[in-house]
Amino acid sequence: MNLKTTFLAVVSTLVMASCATDPCKDITCLNEATCSDGTCLCTDWYEGTDCGAEQRTKFFGTYSGNVVFTFSDSTTESNPWDITIGSVLDSVNHFDLMITDPGDTTGLGGIKGKLITNAAGDVTFDPQVIQDPDGDFSIQGTGFFTITQTYSAFSFEWTINDDGETITTSYTGTK
Repeated sequence: MNLKTTFLAVVSTLVMASCATDPCKDITCLNEATCSDGTCLCTDWYEGTDCGAEQRTKFFGTYSGNVVFTFSDSTTESNPWDITIGSVLDSVNHFDLMITDPGDTTGLGGIKGKLITNAAGDVTFDPQVIQDPDGDFSIQGTGFFTITQTYSAFSFEWTINDDGETITTSYTGTK
């Protein structure tokens, strides 16, 4: 191949490459997503063709179910519980979690927690005082949560009061 043919081959390749259209030219990706070959690659916790939908919103709502407490002395107690999941305004990877007893007529509230939406579904219950007609008590705890659009399950360990009693809790519920 002579120099002239080589030069024409290189120029032709460059011209053809420069004529190729960018498949991402007219694509708008939201929430810090990037475009690759005309498709938005969403960052964590977003979905959709333009990455404009928060994944967590489909889980918001109230789940009704049953909780089983296992106390340090191996006795158990079972109660109905509602878990309401809502948003935290300044974060896309956290949920507010509120646990209430649907039969509670005292209006004393419930147990508040933060669900961290990571692969493990970690939940943290910061130290808080629970008002109870039989005597207020304090709790704190950690656990994990499994959730779909219609089903939720969790397992927690709570430390109750200053005596350090640990209660293991398991819950299943549906939306």
